[in-house]
Amino acid sequence: MEYIAGAIVDLADVQILDMRVDPMSLEHHLQAFKPDLVGIREGYTVDVNTVREVARGVKDCLPNVPVVVGGHHISLSPQDAFVPSVDAIVIGEGEWRFRELIQNLKRDNRLDTTPDVIFQNSDGIFDDSNVRIVKKNSLKEFDSPMMNERPLPVRHLVDHYREDYFFLYHEGPVSIETARGCIYRCNFCSVHEFHNGEYRVQGQDQTLKQLVELPKNSWVNVVDDLAIQELPAAIKRQYPEGFDPMEQLADQIHEMKLGHRFWMQVRADNVVRNPGKFAKWAKAGLDTVLIGLESFDQQDLDSVSKGTKAGDNVRAIEILHDVGIRIWGGVIIFQQWTARNFDHLKRSVAQYNIEFPQFTIMTPLPGTKLWRDTEQDLITKEPRFFDFLHSVLPTRLSGRKFFEEYASLWRNVGGGLDRARRMLSEVSTTRESVRRFVKQYKTLSAVDTYQHGIELLERSLPRLSSPRSDKQPIQSA
Repeated sequence: MEYIAGAIVDLADVQILDMRVDPMSLEHHLQAFKPDLVGIREGYTVDVNTVREVARGVKDCLPNVPVVVGGHHISLSPQDAFVPSVDAIVIGEGEWRFRELIQNLKRDNRLDTTPDVIFQNSDGIFDDSNVRIVKKNSLKEFDSPMMNERPLPVRHLVDHYREDYFFLYHEGPVSIETARGCIYRCNFCSVHEFHNGEYRVQGQDQTLKQLVELPKNSWVNVVDDLAIQELPAAIKRQYPEGFDPMEQLADQIHEMKLGHRFWMQVRADNVVRNPGKFAKWAKAGLDTVLIGLESFDQQDLDSVSKGTKAGDNVRAIEILHDVGIRIWGGVIIFQQWTARNFDHLKRSVAQYNIEFPQFTIMTPLPGTKLWRDTEQDLITKEPRFFDFLHSVLPTRLSGRKFFEEYASLWRNVGGGLDRARRMLSEVSTTRESVRRFVKQYKTLSAVDTYQHGIELLERSLPRLSSPRSDKQPIQSA
């Protein structure tokens, strides 16, 4: 939202309202600010009902103020915002499209003239005639003009919320984005679908400019879906032999002594091919990486088109630990698993000392190949269940047994006093932030947390066992 606001801050007075932490009501802010337009971010499938509720709240308070929705999920599933209280939907990357929409609104008070914007017409029908059909491609750009020309984020618009923000157990984090898209084609991932297969990285000067402006010793979330990526062969020829811009960037950050610590998302096979580069990033402040390990079983990896080997996961963990980088290991829980699979995962997490294991239940997201392949098998399309903590597909184990095994994963890695003491020794933590983090693990390890998930699976059993039930389409909630 800070980048989106940066695109229009010269055109209008802008406020960012974070309803997760703001103590005042939506109505209070609307009456006080009296906006000419309200934009709502819909980044995740699980946000669908919340966005509808917020849009209704805006219209109840200010009936004549247009409501515009944009974001990752809604770009891939725009029909989820086809409700009376939404006037327009911005498809795709939002900065320039939203800026153009604001300009058109200021000039002629119209929402129906902006490319890549779906608008509600006078008959209450949503018209997508302005949305371009863009074929998927494999564009890769380093020092990308499009990325370099983006507006800088206006962080001061959320500074008053900063003390309420946390990441893991770190307080007051700041997020930056240096790359967009992905060059890989995992069938469960919506990132390459949203970006039409493209991958763009901004130049080092732009990244350094943003980092210098942050307070020293910041905890920085680099939200790129694919960070520290290697140069593709075609692009590598444009640079001197042996040059790697991501390696140079690490050297520059290290020399600047900003004191920042970084969290990034990386690929295991990239780590394996470039151990020296990640050693440099460790010196530059790379503290923790999220690796989409997905599984330690090759058959599981192949089933999601991951494009890595199970051995890459193990070797990447070893390389990162050797240079002092901690692992946030993302692992997928597959519906066909038995108790034996869960036990194998517990042993693997313990054996490889994964500091922050994350167990996400395989969830087909709208717009992905996995969604297209499994849509007829879904036991629900209710958005609130698409949070990766429910199974929206039938499981091999009974509902209760599946979630007993799932809860036991979190219980198996729950922490302990030694871990809490290590957390407290870090600069960006407090007793409260560590207590909150440990409490989250405790919640995730309790079977009662998943009662709705158990009931959802149990309710699906009669339908799944009825004749031809797998052929019946399920109506969207």
